[in-house]
Amino acid sequence: MIHRFLTKFLCLTLFTTLSAVYADTIKIPLSGSGTVRSSNTLSVAPPLLDSGDVAIGKSSVQRFEITHIGASDDAAVEIYSIEVGGEDSFDYLTNSFGYTSLSSTETVGFDVTFSPVTLGVKKAFLRIEHSGANSPHLVLLTGVGIDIPASKLDISVTTIDFGTVPTDVSKSQSFILTNVGGNNYPPVTLYNIVLTGDNADSFTTDFNNVVSLEPGKSVTVKVTTNSGIAGNKVAQLSVEHDGSNPPIKVALTAKQEIAQVTNPDGPAIEPVFAQSTLKKAAPKKPSSLQFGPDGNLYVSSRDGDIYVYTVNRAGKNNYTTTKQETITLVQKITNHNDDGSVNKAVKGRLVTGLLVVGTTNNPVIYVSSGDPRMGAGPSGNDSNLDTNSVIVSRLTKNGNNWNKVDLVRGLPRSEENHQGNGMQLSKDGKTLYLAVGGNTNMGLPSNNFARIPEYAYSAAIVEINLQQIGNTTYDLPTLNDEDRAGPDDANDPFGGNNGKNMAILENNGPVKIYAPGFRNAYDVLLTTAGKMYTIDNGPNAGWGAPPPGNCLGNYKDGGTTYKDSLHYITGKGYYGGHPNPTRGSKNNKFNDSNPQSPIQGNANAVECQYKVPGKSNNSLHVFNASTNGFTEYRASNFGGSMQGDLLAGSFDRSVYRIQLNNAGTKLNGIDKLFQKLGTPLDVTAQGDQDIFPGTIWVADYAVNAILVFEPEDYK
Repeated sequence: MIHRFLTKFLCLTLFTTLSAVYADTIKIPLSGSGTVRSSNTLSVAPPLLDSGDVAIGKSSVQRFEITHIGASDDAAVEIYSIEVGGEDSFDYLTNSFGYTSLSSTETVGFDVTFSPVTLGVKKAFLRIEHSGANSPHLVLLTGVGIDIPASKLDISVTTIDFGTVPTDVSKSQSFILTNVGGNNYPPVTLYNIVLTGDNADSFTTDFNNVVSLEPGKSVTVKVTTNSGIAGNKVAQLSVEHDGSNPPIKVALTAKQEIAQVTNPDGPAIEPVFAQSTLKKAAPKKPSSLQFGPDGNLYVSSRDGDIYVYTVNRAGKNNYTTTKQETITLVQKITNHNDDGSVNKAVKGRLVTGLLVVGTTNNPVIYVSSGDPRMGAGPSGNDSNLDTNSVIVSRLTKNGNNWNKVDLVRGLPRSEENHQGNGMQLSKDGKTLYLAVGGNTNMGLPSNNFARIPEYAYSAAIVEINLQQIGNTTYDLPTLNDEDRAGPDDANDPFGGNNGKNMAILENNGPVKIYAPGFRNAYDVLLTTAGKMYTIDNGPNAGWGAPPPGNCLGNYKDGGTTYKDSLHYITGKGYYGGHPNPTRGSKNNKFNDSNPQSPIQGNANAVECQYKVPGKSNNSLHVFNASTNGFTEYRASNFGGSMQGDLLAGSFDRSVYRIQLNNAGTKLNGIDKLFQKLGTPLDVTAQGDQDIFPGTIWVADYAVNAILVFEPEDYK
């Protein structure tokens, strides 16, 4: 208004002057004074917002301010709206919240965010509608959308060859990863380093956390070869990241050679065995074997029979059965359904654990057996087998007959094929150790395990106090099953009822958890030196997931495939890494109408966590295939080069020789002693004072035979 008033005043003065000059006839003198009056007006700064170059997917924020520049007595200016307009308006956003009132000299600020979605120069404007004299007010907006800059990740090497490495030695090499992006480029995030290939388990890295590398920064990664198994090792390492280049790959190679034990009187001695088959012996589905103190070979059948073979060595590597006895006492144990009711139609027992002790005249057999039915798998079928069906029986010889006492009844049996497996007796004969398989894949109920949870005694090596039980039968007490008449059901301890009637883990009972955390340890071994070892079968992808942080044992499929792992069990309480939420948290309760935890003592929180085999579960080694029965080689053959080694049968058709350090706490090396067998499910070896010293005997499940391996230096 001020400049328009002054313009009119000047024009009027000029017109009057010109009239006086060019018109002599009429002269009209004019005079007066002009005044300037301010009015309510807004100013905006800056008038142009230039966001510059902004990458697609990124944003730039600019701020503008609106000020009431009127006189102090001017009325407030009402801002009605601030809107983005123009052809590229969709690339801009303002945080204006609509109606605003500005008093004289008052200032308010707003942000404009430029977020280009396409490339090129962008033009738009802000239209500010208000009650002031200069409404509407326009603010120009401009910016340029550019390609997203991405940093490249570079690596110092693309191949790592470790050369020749003894199996009892770990060798490491390093490589460097560098973000080679420019100054204004973003960081590169390293998400993971993955090892793949047939020998991936022969290598490890020290990378265990996500790393963000700014431009010009580097990180060093160490790779170690440490499989302990002889042979040529080939694998590939992949670095997963968000840089501009694809995942970086590094080829890994090593040649691992087993360290030979040398004879002080001569050169290194390599064990050599001759293979044969025990003649006139055809065990049906042999699951376990051991020579007894009476010199006879005892072999368990998967279906419950116990074969006793008297064996004769007719000559070099020539073994024949001269007498056979079949014990059917375990095979005839009565089976039940999972509600506890008797099922006489189901015949036989699943036997996967056999231990023979005693004396020459009085051999004693311990057998673990369970319901022979098999359910679960991808169909999720609940076979109605008794999930409390595992029984530990003791068989003693009375003349020409055998007597059976069921020592413990009511231990867990999974809907899959996990149950009570291998056993060992303490040196003082007072404690029996039993490997009990788990009910789940990785800790949670799942379809492929017929949706049942881990039980109080499942997935562990348990210890049984034989003195406390004596010559009686101890029935494990069970939960008060809401589906049954009362707490003292006549069929107890049988019929786990999918967990509602599982056995209770007592504080003062004769059966306790010795070492938890084993998914399905097929065997347990106590060596001559008194050290305990086991091999645990690893989980399968899609068969069930591990528990969440709250340790609630709710149903969940999924899961990951991990390999079988060899464990040195350092003592009571050692955790193998397979979770059992039932023992891990007493918040896991059963029977909705009367919620109960089967744990009488304290929960063991460590059992809520899954530990990865070979990485975080403290195992000495991982196997590529299912590895099950194993034993100690105690003979002095080959100059004692194998004495104290462990032997293990594997589904890759091999028997492994496992060499440990003198303390028995670390792995020195592993190699395949025997190969191209059928399915060596269990293995036993004879000591210097035993019948057939130095020989190794294998129960081959696939061919229903007993394989014999005689040392070249048989004595």
